[in-house]
Amino acid sequence: MNRLLGRTFMTAAALAGCLAAGALPASANTKTTSILHIDSRYVDRRTCDFPIRVHEFGPFKIADYYDGDGALLKEILTAGAGGPFSFTDTANGSTLTMQMQSAPIVTTFNADGTVRTEAINGLEWKFTAPGGGIVLLDTGRLVLDGDGNVIFEVGPHQRQNGDVAAFCAALR
Repeated sequence: MNRLLGRTFMTAAALAGCLAAGALPASANTKTTSILHIDSRYVDRRTCDFPIRVHEFGPFKIADYYDGDGALLKEILTAGAGGPFSFTDTANGSTLTMQMQSAPIVTTFNADGTVRTEAINGLEWKFTAPGGGIVLLDTGRLVLDGDGNVIFEVGPHQRQNGDVAAFCAALR
């Protein structure tokens, strides 16, 4: 699993699993919308060569689209539904904080329920170090296939491409 999926989709997958578990009964095409508030803490041991304590906090909007048979076709996760969604990363006595932008994550599904594609559009990651400027930036459009392979990319995606040296240095 690449760095992007390891972090971004950790939260997204947990949210999606909560809502997709209850498929809708057969009817006309349907859309459901939910807002979940996340307050999650975990340790990221993959981004840098030292552990980073991560705190994710805030609301996520989840829109699920079902076909007439109740099969999930598409899901759109959007951070900051009605308030800021923040990440705070702490290591070695240093802390970096960012507010996640809207950067919708659009997941499409195959007929068997497996993931067909995941796309992230817009500004997803922008950590800035005091006096050091931007140390991590992921923005533009990124589309992954169901196995997490990049099938389209435009814009800088430092986390996706493993360009995390400045981010890790800011947390040393």
